[in-house]
Amino acid sequence: MYYNFRHHSLIAVTLLLPVHIMAHDATATKELASISIEATDVLSSASSEGYYQPIVNGATRTDVPLLELPQSVKVITEETLDDLNAFRINDALDFVSGVSRQNNFGGTWDNIAVRGFAGNENTGMSMMRNGFSSNRGINPPRDMANVQSIEFLKGPSAALYGNSEPGGTLNIITKKPEFKSKHAVDASIGSYDFYRVTIDSTAALSSNFAYRLNVAQEDKGSFRDYIDSSRTLIAPAFTWLINNKTTLSYDGEFLRQKAPLDRGLVSIDGDTAAVPIENFLGNPADGDITLNSQNHQLSLTHEITDEWDAHIGVAHKRGSLEGLASEVRPFTIVTGDSVNLRTRYRDYQTTDTTLQADVHGKLKEHDLLIGTEIYQFTNDQILNNRNKRKALITAKMLVPLMKKDKYIGKVGTKDRDEYEYELRMDILSRMIKTARQERNLTQEQLGSLIGVQKSQISKLESSSNSASIDTLLKVFKALKAEIHFNVKMEEDYLELV
Repeated sequence: MYYNFRHHSLIAVTLLLPVHIMAHDATATKELASISIEATDVLSSASSEGYYQPIVNGATRTDVPLLELPQSVKVITEETLDDLNAFRINDALDFVSGVSRQNNFGGTWDNIAVRGFAGNENTGMSMMRNGFSSNRGINPPRDMANVQSIEFLKGPSAALYGNSEPGGTLNIITKKPEFKSKHAVDASIGSYDFYRVTIDSTAALSSNFAYRLNVAQEDKGSFRDYIDSSRTLIAPAFTWLINNKTTLSYDGEFLRQKAPLDRGLVSIDGDTAAVPIENFLGNPADGDITLNSQNHQLSLTHEITDEWDAHIGVAHKRGSLEGLASEVRPFTIVTGDSVNLRTRYRDYQTTDTTLQADVHGKLKEHDLLIGTEIYQFTNDQILNNRNKRKALITAKMLVPLMKKDKYIGKVGTKDRDEYEYELRMDILSRMIKTARQERNLTQEQLGSLIGVQKSQISKLESSSNSASIDTLLKVFKALKAEIHFNVKMEEDYLELV
């Protein structure tokens, strides 16, 4: 490991204080001993002073004091994040000027604007993780359990990262392994069944090898009906001091989030308060949207001389989003007590591999940085529109169960019967799909077991057609599921197993 000391100064001040001694000789003087004052100022990019970090690396990719930067850079330090009790990036945004929150697609990713520039509508603005691009592809909202600090780079300073927005970007610095043992466990409990536990452990396994492990588990409800979510984070890291000039570092992150897609409320005749804020305008039977993200970063740094060093790094990221969700159709004008919805099944898979290399050193009194970056990005998407399902067309059908009579109709009415029928069909379809997946069967394999085409199984799982009882019996028999039928006709009761 090597340390970069930006400034070291020694100040010596000698004070000569002539003092007149009132004695027999009025002209006699006595010279006091000299006093020396020493001051030492040591700064590095790893140091911070509470809420202020004097040195940043992200703005120029070199350790430069903030006071010497012509760009606008704001650093949210670890102490600030701890005092804010920040769990997400959004928790820190309100304390950074020129930065605002944007549409996050129902809580499925982070999206902010810097100086009014919001970036790509599908992936959000440019974001970095330890200097590597982090917003290409699928990214669940970042968890702060393994975040050391956040550097907000505004304006031209973001140009060093290539694919950035005119307003700027932000660079997330993750926690690094330390050779001094530190272990912490934190538990949080809050409103709406909020529970969160984090573990932060770092230590040296040998004189030249150290690790760090951050783990977080969070489960919570919401003031919104039917909205329960969970997330799991596992973030391992290690540092290997190969010799006194060469260091190899690895930083990993595995994040999973499960939550329904909640796109918020609608206004009725322009009145945003017409719909109760707890109403969920989706279908609870759709289940959760599952997001997964894997990040791997490997960096090798070598000190060529006292003034020159080289760095090479590779990052690989995989992301996925999968699930069924109903949402209000875009550009819908709501004038009554119902609204058209669209139902979509999404299965997105992305991969992103980046290679970086740079050389940094001093040329006389100037700092020189030369580097390059290449990346390969793939994006595979499956989007299945299911807009003909009548049970998912009217928002009044999606209110909490205790409000059915008020918003849907009394039991026995046509609207209530249609709602109950199609809701049961939707639940039945989800049961078939879940059972098939648990038994590791494809739609084609299940179809061959009961003698139907793959398309028939697909229609069953999307509840887009009505199946005969004979077909349903064959499906559940192939899935080795136990079936119960309860039939009640006035005073007669029949149960078939």
